Amino acid sequence: MSLRDRDIEDLLSALESGDISDDGLEDEDDDKERFYSKVREIIHDLEEENVDTPDDDNDPPLVQDEEADPVHEPEPRQGNQNLLNSCFDKRKLIWKPDSLVFDESNLTHKASVTDPEIADLDTPYRCFLHYFTPEFIKKIVNETNLYATQQNPTKSFSISDAELKKYLGILLFMSVEHFPSVRSYWNEKFGYDPVSKVMPVNRFEAIRRHLHFNDNIKHLPKEHPDHDKAE
Repeated sequence: MSLRDRDIEDLLSALESGDISDDGLEDEDDDKERFYSKVREIIHDLEEENVDTPDDDNDPPLVQDEEADPVHEPEPRQGNQNLLNSCFDKRKLIWKPDSLVFDESNLTHKASVTDPEIADLDTPYRCFLHYFTPEFIKKIVNETNLYATQQNPTKSFSISDAELKKYLGILLFMSVEHFPSVRSYWNEKFGYDPVSKVMPVNRFEAIRRHLHFNDNIKHLPKEHPDHDKAE
């Protein structure tokens, strides 16, 4: 049913003035002609006439088609696969007792050029003196005595060249024969005679406490270009 604008205005005016009664209009489906009891019903019918039915075919499907192209996951690189294949099973690594094959020639010094002075050093003591020259020994003794005086001028402490050589010799023994602690070398029952019979333990610790190689007064700060960390 189509209504003109003039007819709509007349119906609205009649409803507002009460000329049209809504009695007997409850069951509208049984009437051949439709009568409006409320303004919103008229507006609703007018809107339905002007609205086109949407095309359902254009709506996207809610469920993807099973035949659609699947998403392909990237396959691992061949290099990574080879790395995984090359990993061995640690459980198959078994240690077995066997005789050690060792070539004594590996201990032989094979320098292309040998200093004649070093080649003539036939004893460990001569090798020691080759590096710890008398001048170097005297330098350490003087700096150690100076440092001891700077630390405590009222307490007398000094060492000699011979005593410093004994101290360095003890350090060489300790680098080869390892004990739980320094004082263990002087243990009465389990001590180490090449160390304990050369110097008392208290004297050894006193030298170790004062041993010095450079004058602290001449020590340059870190900001100085001639700073030496070894000093």
